[in-house]
Amino acid sequence: MIPLIVFAKAPIPGLAKTRIAAAYGTEIADRIYRELLAATAKAVSGFPHHVAFTGDVSPGELVQIFPDAQSFFPQISGTLGERMHNAFIRMYKQNNRAAIAIGCDCPYLAEQHFRQAIHYLQNDAEVVIAPAMDGGYTLIGCRPQALPVFLAQGWGKPELFHETLEIIQNHKLHLKLLPELTDIDTFKDYLQWHKQDHK
Repeated sequence: MIPLIVFAKAPIPGLAKTRIAAAYGTEIADRIYRELLAATAKAVSGFPHHVAFTGDVSPGELVQIFPDAQSFFPQISGTLGERMHNAFIRMYKQNNRAAIAIGCDCPYLAEQHFRQAIHYLQNDAEVVIAPAMDGGYTLIGCRPQALPVFLAQGWGKPELFHETLEIIQNHKLHLKLLPELTDIDTFKDYLQWHKQDHK
């Protein structure tokens, strides 16, 4: 089975959801991030997964939030691309033919998305991406030959997805796309998710 790598920040007040914290305070931002962590843990629980953490020297509370994780390891310093590259190399060294990375900002990612991504990577896809509404992506999976995707420079910027597509085209990699999804970056995003989640 192809493993999932969950990129997570330690649930320390003030560390995550800084845009929400700036507008509504650290306490609300921290509560929202904890909800997102719990939603992510529930979504990945049926799949082999590892947690790549940042923000603290140990995984701390993340161990309780992700009780089914196969391992916890610190992200290296550097750009998000460098951190992801390092985590994927770690998975390949464990004899995985591919791996899939997600963050904890998209509670819309669910079992069907992971199953579809795994299916694509087990067949002919070298890269699988679920684009984000803001121009980035909410999920990326790849085989070792697709590691150049992490050489992109536009991390956190609207052009990231298109820059990644250019790299994929330049390296003649076989890409499969999943449905476009929304990250929870603002309080409005959070309210919209809550509204849909409790229908």
